[in-house]
Amino acid sequence: MATPESIALAQQMYVAYYGRPADPDGLAFWADQFDQSDDLTAALNAFGESEEFVNNFGDLSSEQLVTKLYQQMFNREPEEDG
Repeated sequence: MATPESIALAQQMYVAYYGRPADPDGLAFWADQFDQSDDLTAALNAFGESEEFVNNFGDLSSEQLVTKLYQQMFNREPEEDG
């Protein structure tokens, strides 16, 4: 069984990258992966290169992408200085 910390991290990744909660199978898979290693490199690459991410964000400029991610993660626009 995955730890609560790994479950929370997996859920955060889904919200950040996809703007939605994790599906049960995806949540279980990624939470188990996070329990096995604290190296997030593979997870970040997998989420960022996934078909869902590319379909939703692949055509955005860097500025548009950052704005969209801020909206998904923080429910607000990024600050101009940020």
